[in-house]
Amino acid sequence: MSDQARKIQAKERYERAAHRVQTAIWAFPEHENRSPKHLRVGIDMSKADMGGLARLLIAKGVFSELEYFEAMADGAEREAEAYENELAARYGINIRTV
Repeated sequence: MSDQARKIQAKERYERAAHRVQTAIWAFPEHENRSPKHLRVGIDMSKADMGGLARLLIAKGVFSELEYFEAMADGAEREAEAYENELAARYGINIRTV
Protein backbone atom coordinates (compact mmCIF):
# COMPACT_ATOMS: atom_id res chain seq x y z
CA MET A 1 0.00 0.00 0.00
CA SER A 2 1.35 3.44 -0.90
CA ASP A 3 2.04 6.11 1.71
CA GLN A 4 -0.81 8.20 0.29
CA ALA A 5 -3.24 5.29 0.59
CA ARG A 6 -2.06 4.69 4.16
CA LYS A 7 -2.63 8.39 5.00
CA ILE A 8 -6.16 8.17 3.61
CA GLN A 9 -6.78 4.98 5.59
CA ALA A 10 -5.46 6.62 8.79
CA LYS A 11 -7.66 9.69 8.20
CA GLU A 12 -10.72 7.46 7.77
CA ARG A 13 -9.85 5.54 10.95
CA TYR A 14 -9.46 8.84 12.80
CA GLU A 15 -12.82 10.14 11.59
CA ARG A 16 -14.62 6.92 12.56
CA ALA A 17 -13.06 7.00 16.03
CA ALA A 18 -13.87 10.72 16.44
CA HIS A 19 -17.50 9.96 15.67
CA ARG A 20 -17.46 7.17 18.25
CA VAL A 21 -16.12 9.64 20.85
CA GLN A 22 -18.82 12.15 19.87
CA THR A 23 -21.49 9.47 20.32
CA ALA A 24 -20.13 8.50 23.73
CA ILE A 25 -20.01 12.12 24.94
CA TRP A 26 -23.63 12.53 23.87
CA ALA A 27 -24.54 9.63 26.16
CA PHE A 28 -23.41 11.65 29.23
CA PRO A 29 -25.88 14.60 29.14
CA GLU A 30 -25.03 15.75 32.68
CA HIS A 31 -21.25 15.71 32.17
CA GLU A 32 -19.63 19.01 33.23
CA ASN A 33 -17.67 19.29 29.97
CA ARG A 34 -20.75 19.41 27.71
CA SER A 35 -21.40 23.14 27.75
CA PRO A 36 -21.01 24.50 24.20
CA LYS A 37 -18.41 27.09 25.18
CA HIS A 38 -16.35 24.59 27.17
CA LEU A 39 -16.41 22.08 24.33
CA ARG A 40 -15.57 24.61 21.61
CA VAL A 41 -12.63 26.19 23.44
CA GLY A 42 -11.24 22.80 24.42
CA ILE A 43 -11.52 21.48 20.88
CA ASP A 44 -10.05 24.54 19.20
CA MET A 45 -7.12 24.88 21.59
CA SER A 46 -6.31 21.18 21.46
CA LYS A 47 -6.28 21.32 17.66
CA ALA A 48 -4.05 24.40 17.66
CA ASP A 49 -1.61 22.91 20.18
CA MET A 50 -1.43 19.51 18.55
CA GLY A 51 -1.17 20.86 15.01
CA GLY A 52 1.62 23.26 15.92
CA LEU A 53 3.61 20.60 17.73
CA ALA A 54 3.12 18.07 14.95
CA ARG A 55 4.25 20.53 12.26
CA LEU A 56 7.34 21.36 14.30
CA LEU A 57 8.29 17.71 14.86
CA ILE A 58 7.69 16.81 11.21
CA ALA A 59 9.82 19.77 10.09
CA LYS A 60 12.61 18.66 12.43
CA GLY A 61 12.46 15.13 11.04
CA VAL A 62 11.39 13.51 14.31
CA PHE A 63 8.61 11.64 12.53
CA SER A 64 6.96 11.65 9.12
CA GLU A 65 3.55 12.91 8.14
CA LEU A 66 2.46 9.30 7.58
CA GLU A 67 3.58 8.31 11.08
CA TYR A 68 1.65 11.30 12.42
CA PHE A 69 -1.56 10.32 10.59
CA GLU A 70 -1.31 6.74 11.83
CA ALA A 71 -0.57 7.82 15.41
CA MET A 72 -3.55 10.17 15.34
CA ALA A 73 -5.84 7.34 14.20
CA ASP A 74 -4.43 5.06 16.93
CA GLY A 75 -5.03 7.74 19.57
CA ALA A 76 -8.58 8.43 18.40
CA GLU A 77 -9.39 4.73 18.53
CA ARG A 78 -8.00 4.48 22.08
CA GLU A 79 -10.12 7.48 23.13
CA ALA A 80 -13.26 5.92 21.64
CA GLU A 81 -12.54 2.62 23.40
CA ALA A 82 -12.03 4.41 26.73
CA TYR A 83 -15.44 6.08 26.39
CA GLU A 84 -17.04 2.77 25.46
CA ASN A 85 -15.53 1.19 28.57
CA GLU A 86 -16.82 4.05 30.73
CA LEU A 87 -20.30 3.71 29.24
CA ALA A 88 -20.24 -0.07 29.72
CA ALA A 89 -19.29 0.33 33.37
CA ARG A 90 -21.99 2.93 33.90
CA TYR A 91 -24.84 1.04 32.23
CA GLY A 92 -23.69 -2.52 32.91
CA ILE A 93 -23.82 -3.61 29.29
CA ASN A 94 -21.31 -3.92 26.47
CA ILE A 95 -21.56 -0.72 24.42
CA ARG A 96 -19.99 -0.18 21.00
CA THR A 97 -20.31 3.34 19.60
CA VAL A 98 -20.37 4.09 15.88
